[in-house]
Order: sequence, then structure tokens, then C-alpha cells
Amino acid sequence: MRARLRFARFRFLALGLALLAAACDDDRKKPEPVASNGALTKVAAPSRAAAAERRNFTWRLVPSTEALESVEQALSHHELPSRATLDVASLVAGFAYDVPAPHDAPFEVHTTLLRSPWNESGWLLHVAVRSADGTKLGNLAAEEGVAIEFDPTEVARARPIGGDRVAMSSDGKLAQALYELTPARPWALRREPPRTQIHLGTVQLHWRTSTANEPSGLARAIAVTAIDDVEKVDSETRFAIAAAAFGLVLRGDRAVRDFDYGDVEMLAAPPASRDPDGRRARMLAAVRIADHTVSGAPERTRD
Repeated sequence: MRARLRFARFRFLALGLALLAAACDDDRKKPEPVASNGALTKVAAPSRAAAAERRNFTWRLVPSTEALESVEQALSHHELPSRATLDVASLVAGFAYDVPAPHDAPFEVHTTLLRSPWNESGWLLHVAVRSADGTKLGNLAAEEGVAIEFDPTEVARARPIGGDRVAMSSDGKLAQALYELTPARPWALRREPPRTQIHLGTVQLHWRTSTANEPSGLARAIAVTAIDDVEKVDSETRFAIAAAAFGLVLRGDRAVRDFDYGDVEMLAAPPASRDPDGRRARMLAAVRIADHTVSGAPERTRD
């Protein structure tokens, strides 16, 4: 009797092991997912590399905050502003800029491509959208009001400085964004003349209209000449880049790890003649105080 019981238990255990082995074998033989055309497909979560290769961007236009004032307040307590509260987009937008207004459309796009001041192998694209007098950027469509698409044959990677949030000027007539670009092929060589025009992609604007007969959008090709020296960039664009660099250095962004406050000051100076409210001079003063706060050295003064 005991022998038969032991034999039955053995058969039950053997049957269980056989079923487990068969299930594992079925999993190994399970076919890969197949697309409708018969090709094998694999489903995977987006990787960081895929995110870095993003080339389409839509601006999220927001009112600017008092970013410069926040920086000054923190520095007055001998502290740097916190990374979480520092708004780079608003820091760029917080100054008066002389950007030409459009003549035959409600909005116009201005673009400049230059070699990055803090990364010699990279490039910066400055994009400014200016509205006509009596018109504001708030009239742009809430969805895809400003959409930028880069050409993958020219741009291998693009990163917006400050993210997709783009702050408007206090009067609502100007918005600026900066993109760090990695070329898909050389755009300019140090000892050779730059290519005359590089077509990096397109900027599309969409706005609300009161009647169906009115034009409701425009597209502008990003056709630019590569500028290999920031000294050759106009003073308005250069100051916007300096303001963005100041914000990145304050935040400790790894993109500017080899760039310091002295470099920011050199980039912003000499200040352009257009400084009607003195805010550009205030930023330069804040740059020197931040340098002193970090290094503990006496504050530098301009001769």
C-alpha cells in the first residue's frame, strides 16, 4: 500500500515538472510581434537617445516673470538663486531689444546661427518672433502657435535652452528662443568661407483671425549663414545669448561647465547703446556679484 502511494506521488511530481518544462518551451517558441506587412517588430520605451534626436518643437508662450529681480534678491543675501526657481526663458525676455517689426504681416521671424560660445563643436540658433505694432503674440494660436521643424539632413540633434517654455516681452510683442544644435554635416570650417545659405528647417506661425478671409498663418524657411565667431553677431542677439548663458551658469547646467561668470560678462560686454531702462547694466552688475559670491574674490569693477 505504501509502495503504491509513493509511486503515485512520484508520477504526480513528474507530471508537474513536465508541464512546467512545456510551458517554458512554449514561451521560448513564442513568435516575435509581426506587423501587418509581415516584418518583425519590437515595442520599446523611448530612450534618452531618441529624446535627444527630437527635431520638432512647439513653443509654449508664457508671460515673463521678474527673473532678474529674483536673481538680484538672492545675491543681496550672498546666495545664488535656487535651480528650481530660476527661469532662464524669463531672464532672456526681461530686457528691451531692438528687433525690427514686420511690415506686411502680423508677425515676422528672425534667425541667427552661430558657433556656440561655450561649446566649440556645437552651434546655437537664435529664433525671434516679433509682432507688428498694435498686435501681440497672445493672438497666436494656443496650439502650435509657433512650431519649429528641423531638417534631419542638416541637424543631427537639437536641444531648446530653457525647454519649450518661451517667455514673451513685457509688452507682448517679442519672444525669443535658443537651440543648441549638432550638425549632421559641417556648416562652417575655420579656414574656409562659410556656406552662403544653410536651410535648417522651417518655422510656422498660426494665429487667430476675426474672419475666414484673413490669412491665419505663415511659414518661414530657416535659411541662415553660419557665423563662426560671436564677435560678428549683432549686439541684440549677442545680449540675448549672454542672458541665457548667465541663467545656465547660475543653474550649473552641464552644457556650460567650461563657461564661467567672467565669460558671461565678456559675452555681454560692451553693452549695446540701447539700454533705455538700465536693465542690461543691472544684469552685468549681477554677473559680477555672482562671480564674487562663488569665488569669494573681491568684486571686479569695470574701468
